[in-house]
Amino acid sequence: MVKRIAATAGSILFVTQIAAAPGMAATRQTIKCGATVTGSVTLKADLVCASGHGLVVGNGATLDCAGHRISGGNQLGQYGIYVRDGSNAVVRNCVAQRFEVGIRVRNAMQATVTNSVAQDNLRYGMEVTQGSTAVLIQGNTIADNGDEGIHVSGPDGHDAQHQILDNTLDGNENEGIYLLNSNGSLIDGNTIRDHSAAGIYVKGSDRNTISGNTLINDPLQLVYESQQNVLTDNAIVGQAIKFNQASNNQVYRMSIQASGGRPSVAYDFTNSSGNRIVDSQALNPVDYGIRAKSNSTNNAFTRFSVLPSLRCSVDAGSSVSVTNDRGAGLACR
Repeated sequence: MVKRIAATAGSILFVTQIAAAPGMAATRQTIKCGATVTGSVTLKADLVCASGHGLVVGNGATLDCAGHRISGGNQLGQYGIYVRDGSNAVVRNCVAQRFEVGIRVRNAMQATVTNSVAQDNLRYGMEVTQGSTAVLIQGNTIADNGDEGIHVSGPDGHDAQHQILDNTLDGNENEGIYLLNSNGSLIDGNTIRDHSAAGIYVKGSDRNTISGNTLINDPLQLVYESQQNVLTDNAIVGQAIKFNQASNNQVYRMSIQASGGRPSVAYDFTNSSGNRIVDSQALNPVDYGIRAKSNSTNNAFTRFSVLPSLRCSVDAGSSVSVTNDRGAGLACR
């Protein structure tokens, strides 16, 4: 049984009192800004941390904020909730705001971040980095951060196996979800809208599965040697999918629908070859359904549907093949 008592000082959140086994004294834990959470704790009040980290979540610990806010002082190097150096840590029902990074996961295995909000942070809403593997980020809202919504980098040498599921990302300054040199993860069921650079940005990252996401006013971009990624059942409204130095990826059942005069081009290839697009469509792109340039060769569209009609821009050093939903070849040059 856990008894939580709210403290009166603004920098002290709660005292936990954990019932001891027969014959043992009860233990008490006071949590304040910068403290390391151990065991299982639940916040009783908001926490304001003018400097330093909000809370550090240790190996195997569970932090349940019960909807309370952890607010920072808008300082670089300051993290709201810092999960590091362990396994099976859990963060849930938290609001992290006004830090450099709202929730940061570093060198942690099988950590979980669920049902939380990361907003109004200087850089990232959430960051997963430095050797972390098999992190689950699910059911969160990440909005109005100064750079990226979710930034994922590494690990080197093996697949990350992260799962980024069913989150809402809205109005972060640059990208919604950014993968950097990170392989073998699942990005599924997210709603992503109104970012200035990209909704999902995959850079130097291979063998990821990107499925069932809805992007509104945001492009999906694969760039700089990203290969063997599989994209399935994604929908883009008012923007495009763009390949730049990204080859040998597979796209299934992609829907791109124009809105507000965008996109100019639905499927855009630059120095990217061997990509396969199957059972996909483009509805009312302003200029072209497909564009290929700068030695983009052997990109193939199978059972492709485009309305009102197929228009292509393919430069002299590039090549695209297209069949319609009846298997008939269409001219794309």
